[in-house]
Amino acid sequence: MKVIAKFGMLAGRSGFGKDGKDPYKLASVIRELTDDLLDHGVHSASGVFEAEHGGRIDWKGTFREGSPRILEDGSYWFKKLKRNSVRDGHENHLSLIHAGIMAEILRDHDWWLPSGAWQALDDANIPETAIPREEWSTVLDRLSDSVFRDRDHERLCLMKAYVDCTSSGHGKSSVCGISDFSTVWEKMLRDVLRHSSSEWKSLLPQPRWTKRDGTSDFAPGLKPDVVLSRGNMHVVADAKYYDAVSEKTLPSLSDLTKQEAYRKTLEQALGGNHSVASCFVFPSKEGTGPYATVEMSDRNGNPFSEPTGCVYLSTSDVMTAWLEGKTIDIFPEVEFFRKR
Repeated sequence: MKVIAKFGMLAGRSGFGKDGKDPYKLASVIRELTDDLLDHGVHSASGVFEAEHGGRIDWKGTFREGSPRILEDGSYWFKKLKRNSVRDGHENHLSLIHAGIMAEILRDHDWWLPSGAWQALDDANIPETAIPREEWSTVLDRLSDSVFRDRDHERLCLMKAYVDCTSSGHGKSSVCGISDFSTVWEKMLRDVLRHSSSEWKSLLPQPRWTKRDGTSDFAPGLKPDVVLSRGNMHVVADAKYYDAVSEKTLPSLSDLTKQEAYRKTLEQALGGNHSVASCFVFPSKEGTGPYATVEMSDRNGNPFSEPTGCVYLSTSDVMTAWLEGKTIDIFPEVEFFRKR
């Protein structure tokens, strides 16, 4: 969940992740709301409010209302004394909903969030809000015009995003039930694999469609998942988020021909002094797998293409490295399968 939350933050949160179908952004909203609670506590709007009885006399306000009558004994009589009282900063709808949201988040997600959040919520000692949950979004919309501080406004946006994302099912399943983790896996590998390079982008060709009048249109070009570069050695890596342990879970023929096209194209673009290899990167529990390489060959085993390596990386190791800003070097394994 920490990986998903970080991915949501890095991927951008357009509209503060209001699309409930995007669990990556929802996870990041949950994490940011929790961090905000730890840093600043529950929303507070303490202030001085006019009171009918009790509180302090507001002499300045009283004089603005009218001049006093001077009595025979020289004392002053005011038609009305203005009084002010300090109201608790949590006695407002925004604070009550904020506390309700955080209680809901911590009930469902305390297992992966930073410690101390429950204590911060308890310290605020805010009663459970009487506002029905189905009305939270409407109330937050109405309150948006009354919030002026940047931090309070950002918190309100996060609260609104959370409520909108979890309007059905309260969000637990939508955050934990990730159906497309391959996008996260690809992002992690691009950041974690040592020697990752982006210089190749300007070198790869694009399809050029030439019209009969001589003008041309360019279509989107080749976009490998990850390219690693060390000196004059380069590796085109294709991130696959399945285990590749049997014929039923291997990459398709189109995946293989695509990798060979990437390899040949990049090798031609870089020139003769450079060597380009390709590989698939698979997740595994222990960082090992049964396959070493794959290549096109005839029935007698004569190769028709360069081998594409099969690299297995521990999912846990990749996640830990990504969260801690560390890197993993796969070049030794790439050099191994190229010598086979």
